[in-house]
Amino acid sequence: MAVASFASARPCRITPEIDFEIKEFTGGVMVSFAQKQPESPREGVSEGVSEGVSEGVSILADLIRKQPGLRAPTLAATLQTSPKNIERWLKQLKDSQRIEFHGAPKTGGYYPKKP
Repeated sequence: MAVASFASARPCRITPEIDFEIKEFTGGVMVSFAQKQPESPREGVSEGVSEGVSEGVSILADLIRKQPGLRAPTLAATLQTSPKNIERWLKQLKDSQRIEFHGAPKTGGYYPKKP
């Protein structure tokens, strides 16, 4: 049995997602295909989510600064988002000590923290 030697090998591009290479042997041709793996499959998604959350937190902080004393349901209705989003954003603002809650749980509201 004779061992084939490469006459030439050249990469080709059909689509950006698929690499294939043609290798010509003395007695034939070999074609190989490989699907490219994305560097980070969630990169675009996580960037978009992070930007959306940061923007929501900033908008909420501005609203509390302009209208202190509002409660979570009112904040959610004003910003037209879910109460769950508001709760997450409020937690971020409380954890970073940008806001605080004053009053009784049923009647109190959120206020900007004094510097």
